[in-house]
Formats: sequence, C-alpha cells, structure tokens
Amino acid sequence: MDRGYDDAVTAAFKEELDYLGVQSSTVSERAAEQVKGQWYTGHFIYVDTKRRHFDIGFDDGFVTPVVVPVAECEGIDPADYPIPSLKTIREYGFEVSIEMAPVVQKQLLKCIYPNENTDMKRINPEKHFGIIIQHIRKEAIEMYGPDYDIY
Repeated sequence: MDRGYDDAVTAAFKEELDYLGVQSSTVSERAAEQVKGQWYTGHFIYVDTKRRHFDIGFDDGFVTPVVVPVAECEGIDPADYPIPSLKTIREYGFEVSIEMAPVVQKQLLKCIYPNENTDMKRINPEKHFGIIIQHIRKEAIEMYGPDYDIY
C-alpha cells in the first residue's frame, strides 16, 4: 500500500500504542485521580510532584513505566521500552555526536563539571543524562525522603 508520510506515521503510531496497551482518556483520568494527593497535588497550572519516575533507561537500555493500579491495568506487565540510541548509525560507519548548550539551566552543568568553569561546557546526552538524573534524584530524596521514587 502506497500512502503519504502523515498516514504512514499515523498508522505506525497507532500500531505502537496498541502494542503498549494504551488506555482511554477516561481510564487515564481515573488513574490520575487515584494517585492525586499521593503522587502529586494541584492541577493544570500548578502541580507539586510528590513522586517521580527516574528510569530513563541508562542502566539497562530500557525504560520501564510505572503502572497505576486501576482495574483496567491489573495483571498487566509494563512493556520495557528501548531508549533511542545512535548505535545503529555508528554500525554503518557514521560518527554522530549530539551536544546541548543550556542557556538558562547552568546548574545542570555544575553537577556534570563540579570543579570547572562551565561557561563553554556542553551536555552530551549519552554521557551526561545519567549524571543529571542521579543529581535530580539525590535532591528529591533529600527533600522528600528515601521512598520518593518507590511505587
């Protein structure tokens, strides 16, 4: 079947959502209400996060989501989802590097380069995102206690 880019991406997106077991907006809203007060407080404009999911895949290459305990999700094992990687591109002989220059978030650079001048430093996601997440997790534990990311 020959279809345009938009139709092909829409079909691929739907197929992936079906694979992941996407739930309806009604189930999503009920799940959000069920954890309100325990995982977060507030609404739309101001939300105070009380729990965070720190799995970004740098330990094993996969993100495993937290499943909110609603009836529709009982007995469902969350799908481990592979994180994006430049490995495939490198296997074809290309060298790719991504760097980011945070303009506002200079404190991110301080956690990566604690003893250096950060004026010209950059963030390399493959090397530094794990360090940044550990820094954020450490601050969250100091602020909210050791069970901050335990579900």
